[in-house]
Amino acid sequence: MKNTFKKYYFYYFYCFYRFWENGPSIWWSEWKALLSVFVIEVYSLLSFLLMLMVITKTDVFPNFSKLELTLLGLIPWTINHRIFMHNDNWKLWVEEFDSLPKEVNRKGKRVFWIINIAILGSLLFNFYLLSQIDWSVYNPNYGK
Repeated sequence: MKNTFKKYYFYYFYCFYRFWENGPSIWWSEWKALLSVFVIEVYSLLSFLLMLMVITKTDVFPNFSKLELTLLGLIPWTINHRIFMHNDNWKLWVEEFDSLPKEVNRKGKRVFWIINIAILGSLLFNFYLLSQIDWSVYNPNYGK
């Protein structure tokens, strides 16, 4: 199970890498892919937390300072950097995934885009649901 998850995780990075490689600028595609994976992870977590807020109708975000939020963001960035960039691990995985049959890569990229669209759609929908809640009912100090 662990190797399977790792392989899917690297394939996710690979799809972003190939996306940036086919873009207008191919410089630093591995860094843009790393940033893209990080952003999708943050969006996923934020979507989950917003859904939790909508369901429980409580503020799940404690009063974090900007420094604390920055440090929390550095944790996944550092982990991803270690996984993908340490010893140029990403190059080995790109070679492996490039050697897959075209049909397998085509199906994998479809799943990749469906997952990304679902994450972004979920995030937007949760923001919408959050805006529909009358918070003054649940928090008498709301807006004061």
